[in-house]
Amino acid sequence: MTDDIARRLQFNTAVAAQMELLNAIYEFHDRDALSGEEASAVREALRTLVSLLAPFAPHVCEELWERLGGEGLLARGTWPQADPALLVEDTSLVVVQVNGKLRARIPVPRGASQDDVLAAALAGTNARAAAVGQATILKVVHVPDRLLNLVTG
Repeated sequence: MTDDIARRLQFNTAVAAQMELLNAIYEFHDRDALSGEEASAVREALRTLVSLLAPFAPHVCEELWERLGGEGLLARGTWPQADPALLVEDTSLVVVQVNGKLRARIPVPRGASQDDVLAAALAGTNARAAAVGQATILKVVHVPDRLLNLVTG
């Protein structure tokens, strides 16, 4: 977002990134119960969102900043900085296809082997019913962290 605003002047993509953050906050917050650490994480995410939104709606953001317990004026605060170590995901969402047709999306550990991904895919009911229920698997096409395509015959 910093590059979108300061260097490229692409405000639409900056706002889209803010919406992604807001949707992630909603997803996390809508769970049944939040522990103390989780509630603190939601509050920090909201403060970050308000900081990022401030160049677009400064007056409203100052009010929100105060209600979220922010110290001092938001306009005099520092711009949020991303921690690259926290941006690395432990899992990847692999698309499972049978004969080119989408059957499932499964989360697997990043860098999982073809055998591990195949086992996870066949554990799911959609891929197992489509692949093993009808015929034998002739070929397995695996693109690490992205795709598993089962060709049956």
